[in-house]
Amino acid sequence: MQESVHWLRHSLARILDSGLPDSFYGVYRLTDTEYIGTIEADVVDVRELITDCSYSYNLASAKKLHPETSKPDDGSYRRLDPDDPAKQWHVHIWDKDPVELYSHYEYKPEPWRPWHIHRSAEHYRPDNQDTAGDGATYIRGQHCENIQSALGEQGNYEGDRTKSGSAELGEISSTIW
Repeated sequence: MQESVHWLRHSLARILDSGLPDSFYGVYRLTDTEYIGTIEADVVDVRELITDCSYSYNLASAKKLHPETSKPDDGSYRRLDPDDPAKQWHVHIWDKDPVELYSHYEYKPEPWRPWHIHRSAEHYRPDNQDTAGDGATYIRGQHCENIQSALGEQGNYEGDRTKSGSAELGEISSTIW
């Protein structure tokens, strides 16, 4: 089931990326700063592990490309921050040997809210915004404690320990396009 949902997400990304303006939706490359570690396991087992860490597959996610190979991701999972459900951690996996995990923390896009239209553009094209330091609405490499713990126990955790847990995010811009 998850394989067909994943195929659907990538197919929709191709269609939307070819038909919508660059500022709205995208297929974009992650950066090395989002890398948090590896797990020596079958990708199906890694997906189950991520789900056990309170993540769910994110059909609405933009298709991500590996920072070195440009290969599309093999799964996109999100977990709402229990302390602030307007924010989420977002983990992406690549079926390599071993399976690689990348993560970031951001506001959850809510395009049905008029003041979130600009945030949706940032969400689907984070390379169009300042993502370093104060004021960022997308923090590369930020990850939850559950993923850090799972990587520490069952894989190779290589994330930045100072980026574990929730974080302060900048204000959502009220600019509409």
